[in-house]
Amino acid sequence: MDIPLPPPIVPVRDVLPTLGFTLVWGTATDLEPAYEFKGGGIDICVAQVTSLYLRPEFMIGGTAFNARVLRRVEQFMPLALESRNQVVAWLAFAVGADFRLLASVPWFEEGRGLQHLLPWEQRRAQLRAEMQENARLRLLRPHCIAEREALRSWLNAACRAVGWPPVPGCFAISFDGEILKLRVRSRLVAVQADGSAWPHVYAGELRHLHALPRRLDSDPVEIGIWCHMLEIGRVQVPVVVLDPAPAS
Repeated sequence: MDIPLPPPIVPVRDVLPTLGFTLVWGTATDLEPAYEFKGGGIDICVAQVTSLYLRPEFMIGGTAFNARVLRRVEQFMPLALESRNQVVAWLAFAVGADFRLLASVPWFEEGRGLQHLLPWEQRRAQLRAEMQENARLRLLRPHCIAEREALRSWLNAACRAVGWPPVPGCFAISFDGEILKLRVRSRLVAVQADGSAWPHVYAGELRHLHALPRRLDSDPVEIGIWCHMLEIGRVQVPVVVLDPAPAS
């Protein structure tokens, strides 16, 4: 998944020397100097290279080790990032934020606590917040629940009322807090349901009623309106708000 990076603000070259990285000349790099860090079980070099996409970036390469494990470090990093803290977080990620070093390294310990600043972690947090908001909104949407057998009879009656082939026209559906009502042509099909009354009457094309499910997996079954769709089980039918319209 492509994760867009934030607008670069802080050059990585300005941050590395403040973290204890030393300048290295004469290395195989597109632009000197390179930077290296040795200490606490970290032995890495940061050098500017050209990526497979022909973009300049830093390659972080080397090893991280402790008394039991030797880990290879190989990661890439943009030339500039959003903040100094994001640079530190990226370096710690490259080494392995869960790795236990031989001795404490200040920037590594700091970076372990800043992993939430990484672009993909920010995107993951954003998606998680969007999912939570969608879940909250789904709970607030117009919906009700009905017993499966009663709803199956309701669906069959609705399809019979439409006929085949379906004639042009619209149906109207509403819920007053006790009865789910579907008006098809001149007929009213009703079933008892539980939930809060819907704020509107909703309408859709008659021909779409034949797409409603014949098999209902759950009991009770949830019926609701979400994103201009009537949802019954796993089936969705497009509807619009019919306003003004009395719920009859």
